[in-house]
Amino acid sequence: MEILWVHKPAEHIQSTLIGLARLTDDLSTAGLPASDLQYIESIEHPVRRSEAIGVRALLRYLLEEHWHMPYPGTLRQGRQPVLNGYPNIGLSFSHAYPYVAVVVSSHFQEVGIDVERLRPQLLRVAPRIFAEQELLWAGNDLEKLSILWAAKEALFKAYARGGLIYRTDLLVEPTPKNNFLIGSVLKEGAPLFMFELGVHRFSGSLLCVWTNHRLNPR
Repeated sequence: MEILWVHKPAEHIQSTLIGLARLTDDLSTAGLPASDLQYIESIEHPVRRSEAIGVRALLRYLLEEHWHMPYPGTLRQGRQPVLNGYPNIGLSFSHAYPYVAVVVSSHFQEVGIDVERLRPQLLRVAPRIFAEQELLWAGNDLEKLSILWAAKEALFKAYARGGLIYRTDLLVEPTPKNNFLIGSVLKEGAPLFMFELGVHRFSGSLLCVWTNHRLNPR
């Protein structure tokens, strides 16, 4: 596995880590604890299994190299992975083979991340998944549509309760800052969560969006 990018948001430089890695042929489960291995062994599809190994190997790297913390493994709790023994640490995974991404935060539990390649099919389905004001901003710009989609995926993971309609319950607004967005999770039109979302563009039509920090109080 090749570590491509590690980011520490300025607002939470000691408490939040974002990482991106590329899966390689030498990917191994060495060093992963039993809780991880049990889950990985239950996955039959070889690509999905590789992605499951990759996100956990990346998380292990982030914790050990940057927080100097032994990697305890993960458990599944509802829609989000949980760091074994650390229920108050927020954790989210994403993958777009051969890339995997992780966000981990001791500052807040509601975290989400999504890594995406630019996919032309978004142009066809955009009216069904994006609100009118989002489409006014993005138009037919595939990069902007991909950023919107990744932002909604990150918001969905941060909310972690399901039952959301992407077009109406997950709203994304541009900001004057090129690498940040504002994302809201709504129910019956009222905002439940508001986040600043970070955006990072990589070469090769790849981008990553994550919940940078929560804007409204708990």
